[in-house]
Parts: sequence; structure tokens; C-alpha cells
Amino acid sequence: MIAAQGILTARGGMTSHAAVVARGMGKSCVAGAGDIVVSEKDKTLIVKGKTFHEGDMITLDGSTGEVFA
Repeated sequence: MIAAQGILTARGGMTSHAAVVARGMGKSCVAGAGDIVVSEKDKTLIVKGKTFHEGDMITLDGSTGEVFA
């Protein structure tokens, strides 16, 4: 979490550990994005048929919970 610019999780909510820690660090967090599939092995994130790889840029709006490609 220290190296990340923001946090995106498939599970959890606004009071989850990830959200609370991110908020304390001043980073954006979208927790509980149930439509995403994360593969730690392949280092990919898949959402609605689009695949993102480690290092790809996405934008998180922690206030609205929106994620933008």
C-alpha cells in the first residue's frame, strides 16, 4: 500500500481495513468493486472483458467509487 498511488479491492467496503488505511495515508480507495477479477499470479485485473496489466494506468475516484480506464 505504501508504493501505491491508490487502492482498488474486489471485496470490502468503506469501513474495510484497506479503506481505513488508505484514508489514513491520504490515498484514494475504491473498495468492494465486485465486477473486477484480480489474478495475483498473472498480475492482471479484468473488468467487463477488459484486461489491465501491472503498470497500466487507471483512475480511482474514492468519493464516488468510480474507476476509469
